[in-house]
Formats: sequence, C-alpha cells, structure tokens
Amino acid sequence: MARKLGIAAILTVVVAILPFINPLVARADTFQYSVTTVPGFGSSFQFSFTEPTLASSGEVTSGFFSITIPKFLSLDSFSWNSAAGGDCPVDHFSNNSFDSFGCAAVGYSLGSSHGGDLEAFTPGSFLAPGIFKSTITGNSFLGVMTVTITDVSVPEPSTLMLLGTGVLSLFGIARKTRFSLSCKQ
Repeated sequence: MARKLGIAAILTVVVAILPFINPLVARADTFQYSVTTVPGFGSSFQFSFTEPTLASSGEVTSGFFSITIPKFLSLDSFSWNSAAGGDCPVDHFSNNSFDSFGCAAVGYSLGSSHGGDLEAFTPGSFLAPGIFKSTITGNSFLGVMTVTITDVSVPEPSTLMLLGTGVLSLFGIARKTRFSLSCKQ
C-alpha cells in the first residue's frame, strides 16, 4: 500500500512542478486583434476583438470592442485569410480574394445598404502575433489596413492553487500511512 501511495505522490509532484518548468502549461491564451483601416473613401475605422486561437482564416461578426467608425455606419464583420488567393467572406463583394496575396475585409452597413473594405496582405500574415500592414497592389482606390495581433496570456492561479492543495493532501496521506505502518511494527 505504501509503495502505491509513493508512486502516486511522485507522479503528483511531477505534475505539480510542470507548470513552473514550462509556464505555457498554466496559461489561458487568447489573442487580441486590433484593426485600423482607412478605406479608399478616407474615413477611418478602428476596432478590436479577441479570438481563442490563431487561425489561418476566419470571420468575426460580433464581440467587437473599442469601436471607432463614422457615426452613420455600423460594423458588420471582419474576415481574414492568410493563404494566397484565399477567400475573405464579406457578402458585399463579388471578388473576395487577391490572386497572389492573402486578404482581410471589413464589412459595414448604412441602413439597408452595405459596403466594405477588402485589402491585400502578404501571404502567411496573421499566423503569429505581430503587426501586419496591407500591401498596395497598384489600385489607387484601395485603402490601408493595419492588423495588430497580440498574445493576451492570463495565468490560471485558481488551477495552480487547486493542484497545490491536492499535492499537499497526498503528502499528508502518505505521511500518515507511513507513520501508521511504522507504529504497527
């Protein structure tokens, strides 16, 4: 019995030490996307949102914060695609991609009419935290878009405290068992 408790205690200690050896184990990562765009017609847009992972493509239609857009417009969606020629789904465009570029698009509406801003990016953008600026493809009507992705790491102290309490309990049980076995002999 004491041998089984000893093995369990050793495994528990190893698991308890792991978050201190590799701090990435004890984090809840989210990524904040901050978008600033100046479409071809000149009005600037700024907004942010968070995502649980860094996806190579995606579309967000809610959860925006820190929104600064012209008062007469409302923000509908933001989509991105890191692949060259990948699609950026915004209902307002007939051509949602660039042949040799990645893309990002902002969709907005004014009452019942819709519009948007589709910008070209270097293929492979949006796959890691960083600052990504749109690539001008020779069309003077295109605007400029900057997408900043930051890693917002949040430590999970409650999980670590629960794990530590469990480790202390196992040590207490193991010690009590050893003490009890030594008293019987």
